[in-house]
Amino acid sequence: MSESMWELKETAKWARNPGEKKIAIKALAARGDEALPSLHEVLAVTAYDEIKMICEEAIKSVKEKKNDERSNRTADKSKGNTNKDTIAPTVEKSEGSRLADLPP
Repeated sequence: MSESMWELKETAKWARNPGEKKIAIKALAARGDEALPSLHEVLAVTAYDEIKMICEEAIKSVKEKKNDERSNRTADKSKGNTNKDTIAPTVEKSEGSRLADLPP
């Protein structure tokens, strides 16, 4: 059974074994955006530089993944709009109509 967010955070903060801390941090990072507050909390309380570095990398990874997902959604939306939504309809001129003369 997988550990809860709280259990992972507590393990990352207070485990005696640095290996356990690393595993918990990686598991938190795998949870994505919802784990960012927990990762920041672990970063704030840890005294070990190696654990701080792993936390910073995990936070950066989660944020990059979030930005990639946003940019992919934006790109998908813009692809869908180029078909018919943003193309102006063509105007047919009849022989008797003229465009208005505009002053220079």
